[in-house]
Amino acid sequence: MAEDLKDPGKWHFPSTFKAKSLAVLEFLTTLVVLAAAQLAATQGPQPGRIKNLVTFGDSYTDVVSP
Repeated sequence: MAEDLKDPGKWHFPSTFKAKSLAVLEFLTTLVVLAAAQLAATQGPQPGRIKNLVTFGDSYTDVVSP
């Protein structure tokens, strides 16, 4: 019995365990993707920077206080 535990090839898991594991993995992957999308959506110009739409399109230009 102890030898069986040392060899992962001899481990037997019910198919429901595998299905639940895949469901949890898929759920966690979805959370990571949604978190990354949310973070990307909140990115923008930082204070002290403005978006220069006229000359440079999507580039950001530093704003210097006088």
